[in-house]
Amino acid sequence: EAAVAGVRATLESWSLIDGLLKWLDSLGAASFRTVLAPIIVLAMAVPALVVLSLLLVALLMTPSMVDLVAQRRFAGLERKRGAGFVASLSWSLGHTLLCVVLLVASLPFWLIPPLALILPPLIWGWLGYRVFTFDVLAEHASAPERRRLLAEHRLPLLLLGLATGYLGAAPAAIW
Repeated sequence: EAAVAGVRATLESWSLIDGLLKWLDSLGAASFRTVLAPIIVLAMAVPALVVLSLLLVALLMTPSMVDLVAQRRFAGLERKRGAGFVASLSWSLGHTLLCVVLLVASLPFWLIPPLALILPPLIWGWLGYRVFTFDVLAEHASAPERRRLLAEHRLPLLLLGLATGYLGAAPAAIW
């Protein structure tokens, strides 16, 4: 509530925005004034929350899940340790930065109704695909094996990442 009130006060203090909102009020779009501040707060908070949750999952949960699956289903699978924690962290942060750049660059396209529901989940799905496949393969594959597996299975892994991107975006789209 405090963030929405702060954004609303900031918007009303800008004469250009306040003039635009008054013009919209005169056209009968007074309800736009009430939803503009929450939309801006949501647009600012969601990327930060998604990036933080992806990084936390990649750094904390993925290694545990890989260990659990390896112990229960593939006990004899060799662990080649093709990448360590620092490589995983730099891979995740680098791709997250690229994802944020892509999101910012695609913002103008979000004003086109179908693209607003398509582009962000695509970008988040791509990020999930890149981060999680690296982390999963980092433990069991050498660097050349990891590159080969990612190249050979790019499409199914990308589709899985896109599915998770759309599932992750569903609550925001419904809201």
